[in-house]
Amino acid sequence: MYGTYQQQERLTEDDILQGMLESRQRFAKLDNSRGYQHSFRKKSKWELVRLSLLIVGIECTYATETALVAPILLGIGLPHTVMTMIWATPSLAGLLFAPVIASVSDRLRSRWGRRRPVLLALGCTILTGMLVLPNGPAIGELVGLTSVGWVATITTVGLIMSDFSAETSNGLCRTYAMEVCTIRDQARVLSIMVLTGGIGATMGALFGAINWNRLGIGRLLGGNGPSVFAANWIVLFVGLLVTLTSFSEIPLPVQESEPMLRPVTQKMLLDEVKRAQGEGRVQDEKEEVQEVVGFRQFVHNVLHMPRSMKVLCLTQLLSHMSYLTYCLYYTDFVGATVYEGDVRVSR
Repeated sequence: MYGTYQQQERLTEDDILQGMLESRQRFAKLDNSRGYQHSFRKKSKWELVRLSLLIVGIECTYATETALVAPILLGIGLPHTVMTMIWATPSLAGLLFAPVIASVSDRLRSRWGRRRPVLLALGCTILTGMLVLPNGPAIGELVGLTSVGWVATITTVGLIMSDFSAETSNGLCRTYAMEVCTIRDQARVLSIMVLTGGIGATMGALFGAINWNRLGIGRLLGGNGPSVFAANWIVLFVGLLVTLTSFSEIPLPVQESEPMLRPVTQKMLLDEVKRAQGEGRVQDEKEEVQEVVGFRQFVHNVLHMPRSMKVLCLTQLLSHMSYLTYCLYYTDFVGATVYEGDVRVSR
């Protein structure tokens, strides 16, 4: 894949990579109690699926929100303009706080790793938000706040908790998977995440197609809407539990003190090839310290990114704009145009 080079015998870069991984795996096995050796071996398909199950829950959440959030907000009695502004609040929160959370995750020195503690916190926030979102009127009645303004505020808090946390978790879950996989497994796990994401979105859509009242669950939980969110809640909980218990991370302090437990990156591999080719002195692997990108550096990188990255980000911007338009108007368009109903009535 990467070409060959001539040392005493003909070796490929795959051979070099395999040697680097095996040496680290042997070093990690010197202390089996920590369980870090898995970071330097090839993962099976099932192991990669375990890493991807949280994506199933996240995409299922997106599908549920797409179908039900607009009717919930309009059913409270809000006009379209206010409903649209409320839908924008999670995106605004993501713009302001997602880079901060990513920076905190990069610097986290927990014994549980850098990604899993943050994913756990975000996952619990999503689960809580999904309990609040469909039950805004019931929560308002419970605490004695039954006006439209208070019910809308409670529902908006649930929307921000679920949508913002899901969007932030999406990227962190992929980062976690990339960091516990070898270079050759990274493309595989990303491909599996695309597949599992499609499965999650399909599940979310199918949950909305079920008449939960006929099954009795709807009457128990308060209607079809809360039942769909409850089913989604279970899927997300299982995905979060399986993904977070799949593989342990190598904590940042351990990587700093033990260079042999640092993940093999593409740069490290290319440096090793140059060393073997005798192309001058490259930075010693033991001297290499993983760069942690702070918030200021993140902003600087965004402002000075290459042109190709700017085009990619613009494409992402346009696609999300069209997706949000779909989220805002598709469901109530069907209710008003296809079924000739009033989308703002409570029932």
